[in-house]
Amino acid sequence: MDEKSKILIIDDNEKNLYSFTELLKGPDKEILTVNSGEKGLRELLRHDITLILLDVQMPGMDGFETARLIRSRDKTKDIPILFITAVHKSNEYIKQGFEMGAVDYITKPVEPFLLINKVEVFLRIFRQQKEIDELNRNLEKKIAERTQSLRKLNNAIEQSAEVVAITDLKGNIEYVNPAFERISGYGRHEVIGKNMSILKSGKHDAKFYEELWDTILSGKIWTGEVVNRHKSGKLYYENMTISPVNDDNGNIMNFVATERDISEEKILREQVIQSEKLSAIGTFVTGVAHEINNPLTAIIGYTEMLNGEKELPEHVKKGLEIISVQANRSGVIVKNLLKFSRQEKTSESIVQINETIRSSLELHSARFKMDNIKVNTDFDENLSFIKGDINKLEQVFVNIMNNAHHALSATNIPDGTLSIKTENYQDMVRIIFENNGPQIPTQNINKIFDPFFTSNKINEGIGLGLSISFGIIRDHGGKIWAESIQESADQERENGVRFIIDLPINRETMETKKAVNFSVDKKMVPKGSRILVIDDEEAIRMWIKHFFVSQGFEVTIAENGKEAIESIEKNTYDLIFSDLKMKGMSGYDLGLWIQKNYPQMIGRFILITGMIDQEVDDYCARNKCHSLIKPFQGNDLLDFVNNILGE
Repeated sequence: MDEKSKILIIDDNEKNLYSFTELLKGPDKEILTVNSGEKGLRELLRHDITLILLDVQMPGMDGFETARLIRSRDKTKDIPILFITAVHKSNEYIKQGFEMGAVDYITKPVEPFLLINKVEVFLRIFRQQKEIDELNRNLEKKIAERTQSLRKLNNAIEQSAEVVAITDLKGNIEYVNPAFERISGYGRHEVIGKNMSILKSGKHDAKFYEELWDTILSGKIWTGEVVNRHKSGKLYYENMTISPVNDDNGNIMNFVATERDISEEKILREQVIQSEKLSAIGTFVTGVAHEINNPLTAIIGYTEMLNGEKELPEHVKKGLEIISVQANRSGVIVKNLLKFSRQEKTSESIVQINETIRSSLELHSARFKMDNIKVNTDFDENLSFIKGDINKLEQVFVNIMNNAHHALSATNIPDGTLSIKTENYQDMVRIIFENNGPQIPTQNINKIFDPFFTSNKINEGIGLGLSISFGIIRDHGGKIWAESIQESADQERENGVRFIIDLPINRETMETKKAVNFSVDKKMVPKGSRILVIDDEEAIRMWIKHFFVSQGFEVTIAENGKEAIESIEKNTYDLIFSDLKMKGMSGYDLGLWIQKNYPQMIGRFILITGMIDQEVDDYCARNKCHSLIKPFQGNDLLDFVNNILGE
């Protein structure tokens, strides 16, 4: 039910109050009457009045003064006032009444029909005004809410860590948020009105952009990975989503792009992929190495044994030398593969850079030969040691060799050459890699170590190898840089690229280099020492026995751990050589049995293994025993005997 309109009648004449009440009363009205201005003001404080009928001539506070006070209050200033008078009928009074805010000025005697209609009109106008006011208040509330929502949306976009860009239908930029400025390097004022193509990296072909535009112009959302170019020229990766924005008629009027920088994720992802590749290679190589190194050990051993025979024909000796060289070379290749592929905790150790580079070269020698690339080395044999992570340093050297191979093989240079030099330079070990492939353009020389920078074609690598190498060398306290040889002081060659690495010398090892390898000055062990050899490969255990016997030692052999335990319980031995992988009891198990039952012998226990494995290193360190990597020669066995028993 609609609220009743409240009409306040102020008149000092009781008859007039009664007459007006009777005349105006109705179901939709509530009539309030008072006989003075003072009382009228009090009623206005207690009620929400719709219309006031106010007598002009009253004792005390007259109608004009009452109207003035009504208009002076915020709550009552807009209530329509209808003046009624029987005395003040002149134009001067009528004018004064309207100046006081009256909506009408009626003189008595009042025509009932006229008064009723005027009151109804003013009530209708007042109600309509109230409705309009309510609509305005609701509208203002909605506008405030919408404004607040827009402000929140604007703040969210402006403060978002992800890029938001709005373009027209041609890709011209109309808006970018601060994240765009931070990630792209361009200020907002630099790109508004420019086309999004200013970010093109050149890493995507025309078909890529054609499919993108076909998708969004058809009204669909496009999502993908994009390589963009920073204002500085550096490349960065983004996950991008482009959505069409439609007008009320369903027509596309804008495109909004949201972009997230995934450059760091890309680096981590590539490192994980690389790690998984190495892990897969390591698993494969570790499994195969045992099977390869066992026959290699026998081949090397028996070749060495035959070479010791007298009166061999010259061509036989030459053939045995070739077999020995090639078998040892195969052994080195397997060892290098094991070292390169094994996954272990990052740890620092004393590193001989020459040997590390030689190991890395062995992995690439076949590829270089296949592509007729010559490799020259000039190693300083008095090169100082450094302290570092040998696996990570090998990764750096392999990356640089890969780059050289790619540059030389891709350009088909007939006399392709990679030269590697090491030297002591001030307080650093300096490594120089040079190749006579294409030069690095001057504008790129300072960018090649940036993440994702690459001159390769699409799908030929994403440009992380040198960036990772830079980080590894930096973490070692060193420096790495590149230069085009023509731009250097070297005038002997007209073309090529030089990579230079400086690594700090480890001062602690300057005076103790010899301590890294077994000492050759230890006294020889007296002949007759007793040695136990355990190996499930008959060829290996028989050769080791033959070698030690030829050197004057007393040797017992066992095929497995069970036979070894029986022999140890019956006899006393100076040294025990045991294969790691055997049927039944492994070398690990045998070592633990010796540790428990003959603890004085564990320091003279040597594990023979065809694997370079962190588990072996940890086992020997934990149990204070030793390990010997297959394949090996007789002199390697003697070194162990002299260094363990000669102490």
